[in-house]
Amino acid sequence: MEQSQKPLMEFTGKGASLFWLTIWTTFLTLITLGFYLPWAICVRARWNARNSFVDGKQLRFAGKGGQVAGIVYISVLLSILTLGIFAYWGYCAIRKWIYLNIEVSSEPNQERTVDIL
Repeated sequence: MEQSQKPLMEFTGKGASLFWLTIWTTFLTLITLGFYLPWAICVRARWNARNSFVDGKQLRFAGKGGQVAGIVYISVLLSILTLGIFAYWGYCAIRKWIYLNIEVSSEPNQERTVDIL
């Protein structure tokens, strides 16, 4: 019996780029009193996808902040009202939306580099 081979998964993200991405998205979220949060979530999802590969094919995140804004704002409101209990359900709803908006490129990406740090 032949075993099916697992797809090769690779992540090439760098800590420094994630650090700066976190700094500026947090800053924008704070100065907009939280209204930028759905777009910050999309920026992070796009960064994760851009640095992720399955069998040499790059992932692509196609979602937009306006599409997830309702889920985010309702989740934050319900989390505040339930003293944080709803945060777990909200987090899962947002993650499901993110995964529904991820695509695998049809062609292998030859320009990627692997960074250890």
